[in-house]
Amino acid sequence: MPELIDSCELDKQQSAELFEGGVIWLHDNGTAQDIKLDAKAAERLFDFLLKYAEQIIRQAENEDAHA
Repeated sequence: MPELIDSCELDKQQSAELFEGGVIWLHDNGTAQDIKLDAKAAERLFDFLLKYAEQIIRQAENEDAHA
């Protein structure tokens, strides 16, 4: 099994893990659901997020301001 490189908390009940070979697991502990992204899918998600980065950042800042 590929070795875990790093992990991070995304939200209170959500986390991500990066494994050797570029495999990413997204975990939602609230719903007990996991999503596995291979390296190619992770790259496509990254490109998609970069495309909308400014909009995503503004929304996150707006949510933080109302928290």
